[in-house]
Amino acid sequence: MRQQDLDSNHTHIFCKKNRVFIVINLLIFLTLAIVDITMVFMNHEFNHLFWFDILRYLIVGTLIVSSFMLSYRIVRQYLSQKDEYLNNITSTSQTQLQNLEKKIKYDELTGLYNDDGIKEVIENLQKESKPYTLFNIDLDDFKLINDLKGMVWSDSALKEIANYLKERSETYEVARDHEDSFVLISLNEFTPDSISEFTKSLLKQIRVILHNEIHAYLFSASIGVASYYPNEKSLPDTLTKSELALHQAKISGKNRVVIYKDEFYQEKINEVLIMSAIKPSLKNNEFYLVYQPIMDIDKDQILGVETLLRWQHPELGHINPEKIIRLSELTDDIHRITNFVVKEAFRQLKAWNEQGIDIRLLINLSPKNLLDKTLPDTLIKYATEYGINPEDVGLEITESSKLEKLESVKEILERIKAYNFRIAIDDFGTGYSTLTYIKELPIDIVKLDRSFITNIDTNYEDQLFLKFVLDISNALRKLVIIEGVETEVQKQIIKEHQIALAQGYYFSKPKKAEELQCFFESYGLINQNN
Repeated sequence: MRQQDLDSNHTHIFCKKNRVFIVINLLIFLTLAIVDITMVFMNHEFNHLFWFDILRYLIVGTLIVSSFMLSYRIVRQYLSQKDEYLNNITSTSQTQLQNLEKKIKYDELTGLYNDDGIKEVIENLQKESKPYTLFNIDLDDFKLINDLKGMVWSDSALKEIANYLKERSETYEVARDHEDSFVLISLNEFTPDSISEFTKSLLKQIRVILHNEIHAYLFSASIGVASYYPNEKSLPDTLTKSELALHQAKISGKNRVVIYKDEFYQEKINEVLIMSAIKPSLKNNEFYLVYQPIMDIDKDQILGVETLLRWQHPELGHINPEKIIRLSELTDDIHRITNFVVKEAFRQLKAWNEQGIDIRLLINLSPKNLLDKTLPDTLIKYATEYGINPEDVGLEITESSKLEKLESVKEILERIKAYNFRIAIDDFGTGYSTLTYIKELPIDIVKLDRSFITNIDTNYEDQLFLKFVLDISNALRKLVIIEGVETEVQKQIIKEHQIALAQGYYFSKPKKAEELQCFFESYGLINQNN
């Protein structure tokens, strides 16, 4: 029973008892008065005192009744006000509880369920043994919208996407799971084909909204899909499955849909093993470097080499380089790895210089390295230690990755340039902020991604696009290197476009330093008599 109901009952009982009390007291008074008057009659004492007693009883009786009635009214009024007060408090408390529940379960910006709210929905569905399909929708590199457009624009886009999802939510529940992701739960049955059709329309509309709201033509979304069936006992839970599928969509290039497979869970376990093995492997010298030559095709000479990281683990085997960087960023081991790469590359460059080999060196940096304020001083410290001329070293930043805190990155790169190191942008043309990076950051070298020339010998449009990018780079006075040259035809086409510098398997695969000796000799960099 609610508190106000209890208080109302107490009021009613009190008033009832008060009335009974008054009646009992009045009856006692009347009884005493009657007995007293009867005694007077029996004694035949009808003098002036008799009438005085009668008057006294009447006055006293009236006062007693009046006082009890007055006290009854006062108490009743007080308890009535108390009931009203308690009712107001209860009503206010209920409103506050409703508001608190809304804050706990609902997203303030969009009005959708939040993370806690959608988890409760999932829990209830599974208690009722209802099958469902969960779509985990994440906006690709949405952080860049905040950086480039600001919070007002990005919030507007998020609300428009939320409204679009709500309008279609008659057959499903929808939530804003994190800052730039949404969760959609449908009770409809889906086949792989119907999932493809459904998600294709979602992705298309999201791109339209991003275009209309923030004029972001190249932004997109990725979707991870997982289904739940009653009595299913497999690990992990459905929400985690959808997140693993989403993760695969992201690392596979974004702007796509991936349906969960059991191997994703095993892959996640494998990634945990890799992350835990990074520190011991650095101590055990399991990491090593390979180098891919960069050629001046006009002069038929070796200009330099790009430094590439490799890892051969005794139990996990060969680890994909991109996975090494991505996972080491999660564990913050990326700084240790970068220190290893820089020291080892500088040591090797010194050894080549001592052999009379005059070449340049390019080293890849992680986006997370570019937020390390100690990086410029670390680079010059190792350069001084190994006697390296900073002008012979270029530091590559990957254009296809998102650079957070662009102003901070720019400041660090300018400090690096102040030490006379060169700055290169890698995979140019594959990311979302190509022109922003090349315009805002102190770039010296532009490395064009292999996608520019993959079909260049058969696709005339690719040749036109290559010319367009080259015109921009040349106008901004950037040195251009093209990656991924694999055929003689490709080599001749890039020569026709007046691109002098290139690298790729046509010239040489990445090799260990000792394996490059013969390659250097073939280009006359090493005196074969030495």
